[in-house]
Amino acid sequence: MSTSVTPLAIYEKQAEFRQSSAWIRGFCAGRGAGKTRIGAVDIMLRARSGEPFMVVSPNYIMLDETTWPTFREAAEQLGVWRGGVRSPTRRAVIRTQDGGQAEVVFRSGENPESLRGPSKAGLWIDEASLMSQEVFHWATPVLRHRGKMGFLTLTFTPKGRRHWTYDLFFDEAGRPKPDTHLVHAHTRENPFLPPQYHGNIESQYTQTLASQELGGEFIELAGEMFRREWFPVLPAAPATIARVRYWDKAATHGSGAFTAGVRMARTDDGLFVVEDVVRGQWSSLERDRVMLQTAHTDANLSGTPVRIFFEQEGGSGGKESAEQTLRLLAGFSVQRDLVSGRRDRLRAGQRLPGDAKISRAGPLAAQAEAGNVRLLRGRWIDDYLAEICAFPEYPYADQVDASSGAFNKLIALTATSDQPQRIAAPRPQPSRHGVQFRR
Repeated sequence: MSTSVTPLAIYEKQAEFRQSSAWIRGFCAGRGAGKTRIGAVDIMLRARSGEPFMVVSPNYIMLDETTWPTFREAAEQLGVWRGGVRSPTRRAVIRTQDGGQAEVVFRSGENPESLRGPSKAGLWIDEASLMSQEVFHWATPVLRHRGKMGFLTLTFTPKGRRHWTYDLFFDEAGRPKPDTHLVHAHTRENPFLPPQYHGNIESQYTQTLASQELGGEFIELAGEMFRREWFPVLPAAPATIARVRYWDKAATHGSGAFTAGVRMARTDDGLFVVEDVVRGQWSSLERDRVMLQTAHTDANLSGTPVRIFFEQEGGSGGKESAEQTLRLLAGFSVQRDLVSGRRDRLRAGQRLPGDAKISRAGPLAAQAEAGNVRLLRGRWIDDYLAEICAFPEYPYADQVDASSGAFNKLIALTATSDQPQRIAAPRPQPSRHGVQFRR
């Protein structure tokens, strides 16, 4: 019987990852380096008839928008896709190299204990650095199948040497741990990206942040204020005692700045919940239309009414813009918030958040570290966490500014209520290779 093959191109670092026989293998790489793709291809080439596998993504939004479609696309390119369902649990069936079929179940890492389950021949944790260590602890015990230990794969962009993904591969002296293999790949090593991709993305980062987000290096960001693990996600909104929407308006359309409106609430037991984020690059007319529409949407919410605040910059221009916004939102509970201080600083020719923004974000960072901040599930979360966790080493800070403003207003509004006081922790300021699948 004749045998045909379906080639699928991968590059050198991906090939190194594929060839490793270690129990725990990691592909630690920059943005756009093909992490999810090689994780998907790896399962397809390892699977044998009747073997069950599990894939974990940080949340169902990332699962539906990145992990699942990338897996399906790679499976179809290899000619192994046999079908899949997305409800009630996302499952895919692929053809294996030995001519049989294997089932792959896809789960979210939002509730780590739910990852308990029957034995698996392999586990792939996609974007592992965006998940808590509990995901690893609860998911890895499923790695047992037919008397053999299942393999563990992690694909991720690093988040520093204090993150659990670093400890998984290295000991305290920085030496690789036994039976692990970590492959590092720089974004520019991926020959399949558009030529301008690396340069365009690099221009948005400081040198330090670029080393992490593009270089795939374990970097401790100077001045790091927020961490992803400090922001648990809630599936539904809890009862609240106060709610605000705070707007940070872009000064000039076309300057590259964003306008952001963060809706935040406080619960009766002292938690702060970021419920919604509206963000975009709009002209003044478009921005005003969005702000007005959002005010109407917020006014129709059940529960605690939403009070609106917006940032007013100093000078006559800031005052004129503020008065225009007050007229726009007449009929709603709206107030201006006059801010001052050095808002920006220059580093290596790049404009970054200044002392005033950093100081203003301090109280929110302290509460987040103490475990008192939550996020309400929504499609805005990934962009929100990407910005807030890069602050203040990232040129954009509109969502951080709006969050700081909302938090500080909630503190003022609830200062005289009978709030239980939660104690916050103190905070200091290419060559290409090919893989083939037999058919």
